[in-house]
Amino acid sequence: ESFLVHGSYPNPFNASTRIAYDLPGQGVTEIALYNLRGEKIRDLLREDQNAGRHQAVWDGADEWGISVASGIYFARIEVRMNDGRIHRSRIKLMLVK
Repeated sequence: ESFLVHGSYPNPFNASTRIAYDLPGQGVTEIALYNLRGEKIRDLLREDQNAGRHQAVWDGADEWGISVASGIYFARIEVRMNDGRIHRSRIKLMLVK
């Protein structure tokens, strides 16, 4: 019944990581990935989702499908609920090759 981001697993990761989160109702979920300089490297997800537990998988690639370097990245999760509420969260991801 509340917005909750469970983090990512595994983290640190090598090939891919799963970002798990719970939605309290229906809304549009957007997940974007950023490097340490704050540059957006990929829009991972943008879709209308129902209430419940969800997950998104990042394969360590940028917007063009090119593998990014080892390092620290951030996932920004934003949900615009149909009732007008907006939920935001950010998690740290560590890619180790």
